[in-house]
Amino acid sequence: ELRFLDKKPTTLYCDNQNSIKLGYNHVFYETSKHFEINYHFICEKVESGTIKVEYISSQEQSIDLLTKSL
Repeated sequence: ELRFLDKKPTTLYCDNQNSIKLGYNHVFYETSKHFEINYHFICEKVESGTIKVEYISSQEQSIDLLTKSL
């Protein structure tokens, strides 16, 4: 829509390593069968190269400050 042609994938930072592993490895386990459409959407975007998911520790997430009352 905005005709922004950036070939690099958008980086999505996550502090949950199991979520990252599930995003790249599409193996379903008994405990992960309840996942909804959002999970499949992320997997499709990772596969297509639109996004990449990287780990960042909770302490390094500066945006997390904005979600907590001071």
